[in-house]
Amino acid sequence: MRSYGTAERRMLPVILSWAVTAHKLQGSTVDHAVVYLGPRLFAKGQAYVTLSRVKSLQGLRIEQLDCSKLMGRTPCNIDALEEMERMPGTEIIKI
Repeated sequence: MRSYGTAERRMLPVILSWAVTAHKLQGSTVDHAVVYLGPRLFAKGQAYVTLSRVKSLQGLRIEQLDCSKLMGRTPCNIDALEEMERMPGTEIIKI
């Protein structure tokens, strides 16, 4: 009997995922999301739309947070604060 050596096969787990824009995400709800809030954030309300689509903070991961893009001329967005208070597991610190 001849031996041809050994062979090894490695399999990596594959997790199905997809990417969408903030505009396409409107009206949807997702369990998990990786959200980009960096300097290329351009449309007013884009951060609010993306953050409010995730069911809980445990399913949210924020990449490249640029706070200067989140603040406008008004000191706060009442609708955004109300949405964050509605989400389970969130705590709002008012200054």
